[in-house]
Amino acid sequence: MKIYVINLDRSVDRLDHMTKLFQKLQLNFIRVPAISKDVETTLPNGDKSLWTEEMTPGEIACFLSHKKVIELVAAGRESHAVILEDDISLLPAASRLLADSAWIPADCDFIKLETHGTKVLVGPKHSIVGHELSLRPLKSTHLLSAGYIISKSAAQRLLPYMEEPSMPIDHFLFDSKFPVFKIFKHYQLDPALGRQLALPSTLASERLIRKIKAKEKRSYRTIIKRETLRLFKKLFTLFGGLVVNLFTKSSWKRIKCEMGRHSTKF
Repeated sequence: MKIYVINLDRSVDRLDHMTKLFQKLQLNFIRVPAISKDVETTLPNGDKSLWTEEMTPGEIACFLSHKKVIELVAAGRESHAVILEDDISLLPAASRLLADSAWIPADCDFIKLETHGTKVLVGPKHSIVGHELSLRPLKSTHLLSAGYIISKSAAQRLLPYMEEPSMPIDHFLFDSKFPVFKIFKHYQLDPALGRQLALPSTLASERLIRKIKAKEKRSYRTIIKRETLRLFKKLFTLFGGLVVNLFTKSSWKRIKCEMGRHSTKF
């Protein structure tokens, strides 16, 4: 498999991190220059029928950067490719799993390689891809887009949905409320192969500003209603997860990635 790494021209330290990481893994990667938000701030936000919030310049640029790589995958010869952002850390098992695609199921469109430690709904183990890792169908939202495998077929079918930035790329690919998750077949490595490093991000700061502005506009009644619904949702998820774990072959579980001393960091 080809391994693509999205990296801004000015993020020299992040490129250095990825270079050192891949030297340890004894793998090669192809750097794809990320699209800068400074250039793309005037782009349209696309169809707002699904994502009603205003996309930030950083979210638009990130969406277009992933689209740029997905176009390369769609035009390539390989059946699958790896797409990574430049702030991910990977376990040593990556040297084996990312070297070829022989272990990937025929029906697979996406494999999420990373996690941020959240609980998700996954199906029964599809296959054992390593002594410590298993592959499970992903059945619920699992955000972040720092590391995933995509098939060439999925890349070709995905591009018509990406004509304009419509929502943040992690929601676009891995949010169960939206069309891509419903149409394409997603898998999750469990435990995950990597984690996104806790590095400063303009994307995070833009989202925080948007969240603060939205909160300022809400009335007390709206806030009370929102928090009540959030509480009921947590309770429903808790009991729903217990039912799933007790009476089905699927699992409601926390996807972990124990980086520990094995991780490569800045």
